[in-house]
Amino acid sequence: EEHDAARKNLQYGTCIDSAEYGVLNSFGYAISFSFCNLIAGRAADVYNRKMIVALAAIAWAVATLAQGLSRNFTELLFVRIFMGAAQAFSTPASYSLIADLFAVENRAFANGIFSLGVYVGGGLSSLSLLLSTCIGWRETS
Repeated sequence: EEHDAARKNLQYGTCIDSAEYGVLNSFGYAISFSFCNLIAGRAADVYNRKMIVALAAIAWAVATLAQGLSRNFTELLFVRIFMGAAQAFSTPASYSLIADLFAVENRAFANGIFSLGVYVGGGLSSLSLLLSTCIGWRETS
C-alpha cells in the first residue's frame, strides 16, 4: 500500500518536500513564464507567428511528457522551467493572429473564446487532482 501511495503522489514519487514543490510552481514555472512572455512578445512582432504557436505547442507537449518521466526534483525543475517558457510563446503570437484574422467587430469575442481556455483549464485542473489521486500523477501529466 505504501508503494501504491508513492506511485500516485508527486511528493512521494519524486522525494520532494513542500519547499521544493513551491519552487517548482514559483521559480520553476511562473518566473520563467513571465520572463519569457517579454521575449515571446517581441518574437511575435518579428517572426512568423503561426510557426511560433506551432513550435510552442510542440515544446509544451514535450515538456508535459518529460514531466511525467522525471524522477527527481532537479529533473522536474528543469522541465517546469522549460514548460513555462514554452507556454509563454503561445499567448502573444496567438493574440496577434486573432487581431489579423478577425474583423474589429468580432475581435473581442474571438479573444474572449481564446481566453476562456485559461479558465476552463483551471477548472479542469481540479479534475486532474482527482485523477492523480486515483490513478497517479505520472499517468495524468
